[in-house]
Amino acid sequence: MWPRPDSGKTTLLRVLAGLQRPDAGDVTLDGQPVGATARRRSRTHHRRIQLVPQNPLGTLNPSHTVGAALARPLRLHRALAKGQVSDRVAELLEQVELPADFARRHPAELSGGQRQRVSIARALAAEPDFLLCDEITSALDPDTATAVMELLRRLRTERGLAVALVSHELHLVAAYTDTVHLLESGRLVRHGPTAELLSV
Repeated sequence: MWPRPDSGKTTLLRVLAGLQRPDAGDVTLDGQPVGATARRRSRTHHRRIQLVPQNPLGTLNPSHTVGAALARPLRLHRALAKGQVSDRVAELLEQVELPADFARRHPAELSGGQRQRVSIARALAAEPDFLLCDEITSALDPDTATAVMELLRRLRTERGLAVALVSHELHLVAAYTDTVHLLESGRLVRHGPTAELLSV
């Protein structure tokens, strides 16, 4: 999605994630209704739709290690034996191109790009079908932002993920998306193939 200022893009992602009740309309998944709020959603819907927030430092508990942050969704959504959790944490870190020993670090010990990768790994722990990415490159330098987008592209291909990306960085939208939806004041005003709607 390519939003303009005050377009309602974060509100839209929060509605899709079940963090905010919509004023009207319904959210559906594969043609079936999804609860308007997270409390009304089944565990399956929670697992299938995961949000990667704009500011991972604000959502990662500073007192918990990276390993603990990744272990929580594993215990919630996956039937793993206690001894398997640490192995799966290492696998998740490898998938986002971080060393396994990062599991012992705390969020404050990581760079912005590394924290964003941990945030992506935490979402992947649930083995979702849909990733909602809210301005995940806005606080990153250009090289790091490109590296995170390359990571998302690889994960999308390897895991068959659908990714909804909200960003003001048009060069990244143009390079890494297939379809663009233009929002103005909370309304969808235009949508179509990225190559046709964006030229940067």
